[in-house]
Amino acid sequence: MKIKITILLSGLLAAAAFSGCTAEGDMPSAQPLTAIRAVNTGLSGVSSRSQVGGIADDGSLVMQWSPGDRIGVFGASQSNVCFTSANETAADETTFSYSGTFSGTPSTAYYPYTEGAADAAAVPVNIPAVQTYSDVTSVAAYDFKASSSAERQSDGSYRMRFRSMVTLLRLQIDLSAVSGLAADETLLSIRMTAGTGSLSGAFTCDLNNPDAGLTPVDAAATLTVDMAGRPALSRQVTAYAVAAPGCTVGTKLDFVITTDRHVATFTATLLGTMEGGAFYDVPLNATVLANNDAVIKDVDEPDEPAEETANCYMITTAGEHSFYARQIGNGDKGIIPGAGFHVTSSKINPKSAKVLWQDTQGFIDEGSVRLADDGRVYYTATGNTGNALIAVYSGDGCTGDILWSWHIWGTGDTLPHDNVITTKSGSSFTIMDRNLGAFLSTEDERLQTVRTDEAERKVCSYMLYQWGRKDPIPNSDVYYVDGVATDIASSYPVWQPATLTEATIAASVLRPGYIINKPAVGDCSSWLGEDNRLLWGDSSQKTVTDGGWTDVKTIYDPSPVGYRVANSATFTRFITPDRTDIQMKGVTGFRTIDGVTVPNLTYDYIQCIVSTEMSGTTERWLPKGIHRNRIGFACNTSDNKSKIFGYGIYFRQTEDDTEGGYYPMGGCRFPNPSGKRSDYALNSYLWLSTSDINDYSAMSMHLYHFYWLTGSGNYTEPDKGLSGTGYNAGVVGTVKTKYSSYNLNAYGVRCVRDGSTSGSTGGNSYDSSYTDKGVGFGVE
Repeated sequence: MKIKITILLSGLLAAAAFSGCTAEGDMPSAQPLTAIRAVNTGLSGVSSRSQVGGIADDGSLVMQWSPGDRIGVFGASQSNVCFTSANETAADETTFSYSGTFSGTPSTAYYPYTEGAADAAAVPVNIPAVQTYSDVTSVAAYDFKASSSAERQSDGSYRMRFRSMVTLLRLQIDLSAVSGLAADETLLSIRMTAGTGSLSGAFTCDLNNPDAGLTPVDAAATLTVDMAGRPALSRQVTAYAVAAPGCTVGTKLDFVITTDRHVATFTATLLGTMEGGAFYDVPLNATVLANNDAVIKDVDEPDEPAEETANCYMITTAGEHSFYARQIGNGDKGIIPGAGFHVTSSKINPKSAKVLWQDTQGFIDEGSVRLADDGRVYYTATGNTGNALIAVYSGDGCTGDILWSWHIWGTGDTLPHDNVITTKSGSSFTIMDRNLGAFLSTEDERLQTVRTDEAERKVCSYMLYQWGRKDPIPNSDVYYVDGVATDIASSYPVWQPATLTEATIAASVLRPGYIINKPAVGDCSSWLGEDNRLLWGDSSQKTVTDGGWTDVKTIYDPSPVGYRVANSATFTRFITPDRTDIQMKGVTGFRTIDGVTVPNLTYDYIQCIVSTEMSGTTERWLPKGIHRNRIGFACNTSDNKSKIFGYGIYFRQTEDDTEGGYYPMGGCRFPNPSGKRSDYALNSYLWLSTSDINDYSAMSMHLYHFYWLTGSGNYTEPDKGLSGTGYNAGVVGTVKTKYSSYNLNAYGVRCVRDGSTSGSTGGNSYDSSYTDKGVGFGVE
């Protein structure tokens, strides 16, 4: 039996009347616009918060304006002016108002409004590859409508006709009678992959020529609908998703329907060309699955893996290793309900795997990487030192979307040691002895007085992370992609979302090999368009001076099993407890402690291991790790190494600590614009798990490089800093234990043993809604 869904041919246009001040006469003179009257009458398209209504008499799907909807209007003298809807409930017709004055004639407009969209010929459009559906308002965040002309009315107002530029999919789901599935199973997700063409991604729209459709910028073939409500298969469910137009008749679409116990796969044929402004019925029922020879397999119940899982796995030996790849992060326990995470289940069903990059040539034998039937990724390490990133894909042969990725860290012959830090307030934290992804270095290499490239690399190279993301970014000079050496000292792959709505957690998961810049348009200094303070499980912000985390370790935490990102109290041991930062600028006097001459109060301020040098017959103090002389570079040059007098310092971790924990200064990366490495061997930044009070900011520990200041304040002759000619000489440096930074910067991470507990906090809710016209997916 063959089933065909016919094209519905109506309801393509939404009308919007622009009301101005009306003068007497049939064609009054132009007046400044302050309001827009908008009408939805069986239309194509939705908005950021418009919602699906009923079916019109002509068979079109009616869209309604929701309170707070906004449109952007362009004219000859004004660009991207925001008008906001005035309705208090969903309505077919409403007025949009503007607090200022729109002069002249409107020429083009679009929906929803995007701040910063200054070019009417290239308005950004984002269709996410992963869309969460909860109810009929869910599709609202993804629709895009355009209007290319304005008709002046006899009363002096203007009327504009909007049309949707995207395709709406109406998923009609009834899996209750599917053989092999049980009625009490729950539906997790539906994934569609086009054999040709694209279903999602970043596009632009030329409002002056909407007939040209959407122009791809970064398109993808896959679209996944995550079912937020997890409906039982006993229910008949209608869900909506937005897709990119363009797939043509005859296109093969691979479907993957995932429940909590099974995965059903089949291939269907598109019976019509997917057009903008059309909605397509997608029947998913027993007949469709049977006619298309659906294959149903057990989800290999995520045989709840025998081992704990994480986003980073440490190895100490060469040879074959493996990790479980059907569960992301640390599993379901790492998903905080209501926190706005991109999934509500940690289960995935990958089809293939590969190495994305490695920082040591040949560390992983790339040809050895494979995804086995047991859901594990197997790989062979040729040594035990290095870092690599392995990703799994939705399609065979490493095609489709990246579903997740894992950091493989070769730590040398032994795993990192743990040290205990006791804060001034009495809390204890068991902390890793090195930064995440660091090479094992010796004290001789850390204290070298003559700089060498190899020693510097071992001391200062470790992984960097954007706050809230799991994906490592190397701060080395070179890394290897497909075995080819690539220079990354001056640049690193950068992805810039076009809009705030495109800058999502889900988008970051798809791009583990990129540092993410702030959106091209919109008022945001973050890689994430909507602020989320729970990505690393701690919403305490910088006001907390002691204690643990507010929430659990999350699926986005980059730490290995048993560890998590340090919280805001961890490093308060290193300076006086009532301060968050201390800056040293020379010395005004000295005193003797345990027979050692130290600057007044410095020993109280910065809890570092004391080293000494002689200035004539006088013993002078300096932090261990900082030398009296430069390491091979002249001052006052543009090179970041110009003021290097050591690669880091040793902090005292307890009151009786005489060895200290080493903290190197490996620098950072900034995504804007090139992702280049900055402040290498000069500064150190370590992310904390908590965000800042300010939006789009997070907390870190910051060490600003320590160097010598001469008695006269002359930086060009720092080796005279111990001359004894004046007490104005000494060490210059800064320690900040709660330093606020934009979360799009890439900093280091120091992992702490996970001993946290806590309930979840209130989270974000999902927002949605959608559009019209109709074609179907065929089923042969």
